[in-house]
Amino acid sequence: MTAAIGLAIGCGYLQVAVFTFLVVMFDLHVLGRWEKRMESKDRYTDLALRFSGVSPQMASLRDALRAHGLDVLEHTVDWDATGTTYRRQLHHRAALDAESLTNSLTQRFRPAGLVEVRWCQ
Repeated sequence: MTAAIGLAIGCGYLQVAVFTFLVVMFDLHVLGRWEKRMESKDRYTDLALRFSGVSPQMASLRDALRAHGLDVLEHTVDWDATGTTYRRQLHHRAALDAESLTNSLTQRFRPAGLVEVRWCQ
């Protein structure tokens, strides 16, 4: 674009060069900001929840995560003699308030045997 404006000035088309410069500055400044706001800011987080003994239903856990704006992409469940571990890959667009979500999950699922919440981003 710089070369085009320079050629327009060199050929005597000063008004065209000034108009083109203004259009380019508008595009770079205003539309650039608008584009950044419009882009999706997909973020992914891994969450592991460890339960002792019997674990809660998968649907109630999914609902608790969705209430915080998180979608479950993948999940695995591991059982052993000491309890159950849910590993979830989560998708979210807004910034994640891990402390608030951890407190919410702890309050909701501690009676069901939740013993550990681990985050990995």
